[in-house]
Amino acid sequence: MGRQRHHRLAEEKADAMLKEAKRAEVEASNLKRQSEIREKELNKLRQFIFDKYSRKDLQLQLSNNQKPGRKFEDESQEKELANIDINDTDWISLKAAVNIAYDGFTDRLLDAFPKINSETMKICILIKLGFSNSKISGIFAMEESSLKKKLYRMKTEVGLDDKDISFRDFILSF
Repeated sequence: MGRQRHHRLAEEKADAMLKEAKRAEVEASNLKRQSEIREKELNKLRQFIFDKYSRKDLQLQLSNNQKPGRKFEDESQEKELANIDINDTDWISLKAAVNIAYDGFTDRLLDAFPKINSETMKICILIKLGFSNSKISGIFAMEESSLKKKLYRMKTEVGLDDKDISFRDFILSF
């Protein structure tokens, strides 16, 4: 009788472990699917901004009788390209998508650093989306060197004393 009971308990334990393994497998599959959906949404947003940038570039080149893809001869023409119009609705959409994809990123950032202003938050959103300094400076119509100085100031404002981590790396890992 003791043997049968022991055998039955072992079977029950094996069944429970099998059910737990199946549950974990389903959960992992769901998480993977959610992650893929988030990544697709983020890619759409990135593409949206890149498309805006490309359309502005093409529009400017055509208005200056240049062949698309050709470098600008005049620096002022390139600066004109930089002024990409990302309207308030676009920013709201970007913020919402980043919050969904990155666990409430902007809310966590504001909780940790309540003095972050709107422009700083927008830069952080673009960094989180993987935009280069070149693209970000283009969007904000500033020199890349000015953006780098701004990023350094932002780093000190949030109290990052670590010389081994950049503000960009901090935001990407936040």
